[in-house]
Amino acid sequence: MTTPLPTGVFNYLELDRVHFGTPAADALQTEATQRGARRIVVVTSKSLNRKTDAVTAALARIQPQVVGLFDDCIEHTPRETVLAVADLVRGTQADLIVSIGG
Repeated sequence: MTTPLPTGVFNYLELDRVHFGTPAADALQTEATQRGARRIVVVTSKSLNRKTDAVTAALARIQPQVVGLFDDCIEHTPRETVLAVADLVRGTQADLIVSIGG
């Protein structure tokens, strides 16, 4: 007897824009300005934030607007990670979330 394969539908979220070929600091400043963002939360990985200067460099121009940074992202995004980020976003009243890294 064969077990039937699960079926379903997955809907991808719409992307507004993707920047490429532009330094991250320039792209982030452009997006923050175009969106009128004043309270930005940054989501990244611990290794990217703590072992490289990539996050600091990317945030150079928008640092005054950064109200929170979450670098406890865990591979495969478990529920606890999502809830922790949501709490940070609510607590800081962020109007833009920026993800740096995969």
